[in-house]
Amino acid sequence: MSLASPQDSYSTSERLDADHAAAVAADVQRFIPALQSWPTRRFDVRRKALSCYQDYALVRIADPDSSDRFLLGLHAPGDFWPLDRVGIDTVNRVSPLHLALETVNDYADLFLGWPHAEGLTSHASAQPDGDGFLVQRSDGRQLTVGASGQVNHSIGSPRVPRVEAILGVRKWTLVDATSEEMHGVLGDLKWNLAEHDEVELVVRRAAISFYREHALYKVLRRRKATMAFQQYYFLHHPGGIVRPLDGKSQPIHETNNDERPTFAGDEDAADYLRFFCWATRADEGRFLIVERFRDIPWEKAIDKNDRQKVLRNLKPVSVAPAAANAGKGTTWSGSASVSYGRALFVALFSISPNGRVDMTDDTPVVGELPVREFQPGKLTIERTLTGHGEPETYLDTYPTASQQPNGSLVECRPEQFLKQIEARHADPSR
Repeated sequence: MSLASPQDSYSTSERLDADHAAAVAADVQRFIPALQSWPTRRFDVRRKALSCYQDYALVRIADPDSSDRFLLGLHAPGDFWPLDRVGIDTVNRVSPLHLALETVNDYADLFLGWPHAEGLTSHASAQPDGDGFLVQRSDGRQLTVGASGQVNHSIGSPRVPRVEAILGVRKWTLVDATSEEMHGVLGDLKWNLAEHDEVELVVRRAAISFYREHALYKVLRRRKATMAFQQYYFLHHPGGIVRPLDGKSQPIHETNNDERPTFAGDEDAADYLRFFCWATRADEGRFLIVERFRDIPWEKAIDKNDRQKVLRNLKPVSVAPAAANAGKGTTWSGSASVSYGRALFVALFSISPNGRVDMTDDTPVVGELPVREFQPGKLTIERTLTGHGEPETYLDTYPTASQQPNGSLVECRPEQFLKQIEARHADPSR
């Protein structure tokens, strides 16, 4: 039996300075709405580097004015998962998890508690059958870790509802429940609040640059007995116009007819491209622009060779002015890596001055990937938020596979994507 040397499990922990703490908190607020309800304007953030992951660290975010308010989770730039089983399993797929005698103590910290036992040491030993490790702590606790990360120990930290993030939206502003803005938005939605005592309702406004008059809102709704939010998205004009985003391009085109999107620079145009592709769907679900491995909605971990293929073909979004038409505005061209169905593509785009997005070329680079698939056309509410019973919704957190009657997966090349979307725009009943 091999044995690792005793390890101080907290030797790499650090308290972040104010600027770095604010940057981490801003990332976390995209995914954890509850953090925005904390009264504090500053956060105490501790970070522990993890040798078992390539790019995720263990963080603790606390309200310095209240010892009862803190949040544990796994953070990488642009991503955050609360420290529960779902979060750990997800990070194990995308980081990926690296377990050895030298790294398993860090992995054990996720289950045995941090940072409540500063100074404890851990011993790690290989199991006699070679399938995993035994970790023993100096406080007498121990757990077994399987070769693929399975453990015999539950996580003591409470679960926190997490929401999916829109690519291209880096900041959300929480709408005060007593404000005129909240009253006006809910009034325009004609939302039935009869179940208010049983339901938690959170409204957030996105910080976007490409519209001046219209705003992008997210309504998060969950029954207080559950842990998952239903996520509703819509474009709203102060004149009382509400356009729910339902997976079709029609709401965006209608908005663009009222107010053309404006781009002060390349980044604004790139954010619009991310938003447009995120908000429209075809037979195989989202046409998702991805720039990092963790942007892809993985169903399970992939082997090293496939991972390297994906990493080699990921590229940042690139957008630039292509042509300026006198009196008509600027046409923009762009390129990006896209995840659609079970394949990864490199695609070229054209963004017209009126906001229309066309895919001018695409090249498949990696196929047959274990990617989660999504129901088309149910990104949000299919009708106004009134009426009887539950609104028909799309839940990002509960995907389903799109299949043919014979059980095989529907195949749809991305060059068909925008044609399908435009066909739906021409015939809203589709």
